[in-house]
Amino acid sequence: MKLCLLYSKPILLTLLPSYSILAAFGELETQALQVDYAIWATQKAVTKAKYEWEQAFTLMKELKLKPPLLTFRAWIWANRTNWNRLLI
Repeated sequence: MKLCLLYSKPILLTLLPSYSILAAFGELETQALQVDYAIWATQKAVTKAKYEWEQAFTLMKELKLKPPLLTFRAWIWANRTNWNRLLI
């Protein structure tokens, strides 16, 4: 187990605590954009991300993930982390 943690530590240190993506924007951030198209794009990104999260929610519950990992914010973080790791 220690060997596994030793190898994964550099990867864990590079993970960001959050991402500045449209799907993670809240109501205040969306309103601050002030441009109709930007607001529309943000709302669409949030809607799409929530749809994907709802589709995965049942599976995540079946996997018996802890409640903090079932939240929408946790989904956004995990989804973006996965994409970042694929691009490296």
